[in-house]
Amino acid sequence: MLPISHRLKGRKVFNDIFRIGKTFSTRVMMMKVASGEKSQPSRFGFAASLKFSKKAAERNKVKRWMREAVRAKLEDIQPGKEVIFLISPKAPKSELNLRLIQENIEKLLESAKIL
Repeated sequence: MLPISHRLKGRKVFNDIFRIGKTFSTRVMMMKVASGEKSQPSRFGFAASLKFSKKAAERNKVKRWMREAVRAKLEDIQPGKEVIFLISPKAPKSELNLRLIQENIEKLLESAKIL
């Protein structure tokens, strides 16, 4: 579980990041990044749409994996960023696991120069 200080909350915040954030993507997932206050810790949001899966259990499992992957990297991430991770609807569900998501999140964070 991510600490409360590292969580994005509220529809308005998510919409702002979607509107002004810079996009990075891999075959499995996408990341939107916006700058926040430099003195605040980086905050993260996670999404899995109905296009990915109609089953809530599958969407929730993927979001838990994404949260765990980010939680493991919190110490290495620069402060002052607002980030949303989205799972791609075209991601192969049979191949998804925690390790694959960890690798993709690390690639995305490195490409955005946040690590």
